[in-house]
Amino acid sequence: MFLFYIHVYYLVFSSRALSITYRRFSTSFINSPRNFTYNFNNSHINTFSQPFNNRIEQDLIKSSQFSNGRIPLYYAVKLVLPEGEKVIESGEDEYILESAENQGVELPYSCRGGSCSTCAATLVSGEIDNSEQSYLDDEQVKKGYCLLCTSYAKSDCTIETHKEEKLHKEEETNLKQ
Repeated sequence: MFLFYIHVYYLVFSSRALSITYRRFSTSFINSPRNFTYNFNNSHINTFSQPFNNRIEQDLIKSSQFSNGRIPLYYAVKLVLPEGEKVIESGEDEYILESAENQGVELPYSCRGGSCSTCAATLVSGEIDNSEQSYLDDEQVKKGYCLLCTSYAKSDCTIETHKEEKLHKEEETNLKQ
């Protein structure tokens, strides 16, 4: 009789264990992601890809990719303003004027295309790319003048802003001579 109870207990317990295991396996299989396909383009990597169904994931991936395939560099730009100094961070692919505005620093501007002198400034130290401007002549560029609306930082630099009046005074004195 004792052997009978052990045998029945074993059958009941083992069938429950099997059913629990089977249920766990089947529900995890049913709830697992579907539509896995082999990525034949990168067959040497042995990765599997799943088509994206989530728009947010696609937007995040697009925002993390850059046009030239690399992460842009950022530089510290010290702006010497009439009311004091401010240090901003400017990317190598972002105009200094845009960087300043995005970080809450108000600077004078008008055209945003490098064809006027409203955003004129002087470069004290560092390096910038101001090749897109069309207002300043070569002599003014040699003196350190730049237009912030078309200038990219190429290193950490210091720039004195609000130099439009000084630029025009120098132009007048050059014309008189």
